[in-house]
Amino acid sequence: MNRMKRAGATALAALLTLSLAACSGGGDQTAEVEAAQAKLDAATSFESVYRTEMDYSMADADGEAVSVSVTNQMKVTLITAPEPRLMADTTTELTSGEEHMSQNMTIYMLKEGEGYSQYITDGSRWAKGTVASSDMEEMTPTDSIQLFLAEGAAFRKVGTETLEGGDAVKYENTLKGAQLVEALDNVQLLDSISSMSEDQQSKIRSDLGKNLKGLTVHIWVDEATGYPVRYEMDLTAILEDMTDSISKTLGGHIEKSGRTMTRAVVSMTCANFNSAAEIVLPDAAADAEPVG
Repeated sequence: MNRMKRAGATALAALLTLSLAACSGGGDQTAEVEAAQAKLDAATSFESVYRTEMDYSMADADGEAVSVSVTNQMKVTLITAPEPRLMADTTTELTSGEEHMSQNMTIYMLKEGEGYSQYITDGSRWAKGTVASSDMEEMTPTDSIQLFLAEGAAFRKVGTETLEGGDAVKYENTLKGAQLVEALDNVQLLDSISSMSEDQQSKIRSDLGKNLKGLTVHIWVDEATGYPVRYEMDLTAILEDMTDSISKTLGGHIEKSGRTMTRAVVSMTCANFNSAAEIVLPDAAADAEPVG
């Protein structure tokens, strides 16, 4: 059951940090994007779908090339008034050749009595824990992207596109230097260096800021409503360059994984502002096993 709790915490962290990886911009229209973010933050509810999609190739035991695709998706409903409630349905899918694996987990976070509870299920059993009241009561719609609004980031308009809900204005920003390193930290891509000395970590971050070419992130704002409806960034080139930079900083003492990344994209779509579906805890949750 502890495994379920840790997985639930990881899923929530993905909502509150990884999905951050879908927001920023670059140019003269920063005020327009900030207005869209403010409008989202004022919403009393909304629904979002966060996705990470990765494709890579590697050699199997016989030295033959194998293609692998991994998709993580999290469907989230967040309601902030009259009291905060959250539901997140997560799915992880892995495909390699004819083999396919899928795992699901659902999380509910809501008020019970004077406090807040978290329920987690993998479809076969339920676990129940507590959530700090401050974490829930300070939750806002933009928590899932706020940390990715790097200090001093600027947006520029690059055009208008037709999305599922209608026409949307597309903005972009290219993160470089310290902003880019901050973003990599926010999406936990630098967790692997956390066990190194402070001097090594500082040098790695400094060199990443110098060596990485930049990361372009996009945001789409609905023309009719002014709400941000999509965020997206492509990490494909950055992941390879990041590994090379860290290896160079450490004198080449990083063993190559043997994987070649061919696609790594993070995206988040938002919809049903102020009209999200009500969150109702299933009856089966009554049998949830308490966890410490």
